[in-house]
Amino acid sequence: MKKVGKWWFPDHDTHFSAWFQEHRTDQYQEFVRTVALSHVKSFEYAVDVGANVGTWSVPLAERFQKVTAIEADDVNYRCLLRNTRRIDRIHTEHTAVSDQVGVTAWFRDPDNCGNQGMLTATPTEPTQEWMHTNTLDQVIQGAPTFIKIDVQGAELRVLQGAQQILKQHHPILCLESPRRTPQEKVQHRQLVQWLGQFQYQILDLVRKECIMG
Repeated sequence: MKKVGKWWFPDHDTHFSAWFQEHRTDQYQEFVRTVALSHVKSFEYAVDVGANVGTWSVPLAERFQKVTAIEADDVNYRCLLRNTRRIDRIHTEHTAVSDQVGVTAWFRDPDNCGNQGMLTATPTEPTQEWMHTNTLDQVIQGAPTFIKIDVQGAELRVLQGAQQILKQHHPILCLESPRRTPQEKVQHRQLVQWLGQFQYQILDLVRKECIMG
């Protein structure tokens, strides 16, 4: 574990540590977060899926009364605990979330602690293993008003395991959904179409993120 600015990161990570050193800031994706939160009306409860080391969870705790930070990776999770240990508003969950309870193939990028997840969008030469999964409907207790999901191409699978939350609470969603390649554009359309059954529509597109409500 190493410290970059105010954040603790896994020793193996070079991507995020280089980004923070280059930009000389303690805030990650601040503009995206500002746009997303501009659509939120009630700042009671936020959920950060794919919390990594907490670079979203910590600033969310400055606005929301309660934040649940969900991270599957063991090393990332230890960093998340270190970065959030003095913030009572943040509750952490050490689990992967998907469309069902079970197991999934899991990839890891040896240089980027953020590039890992369920084996749907495979990076170059991933380190593969198996990970137990739960669903958001099982993990989350309460009524979230905002959910951020960044899980490297498995966003739809996470949402398919959160149908009760979507139906009952209709939180604002901030989803990583890039639209750079033909394949990404197809995945983006599938995501938007699937959420349409819950009366979701696009509110903003900011960089790789799609904000829906």
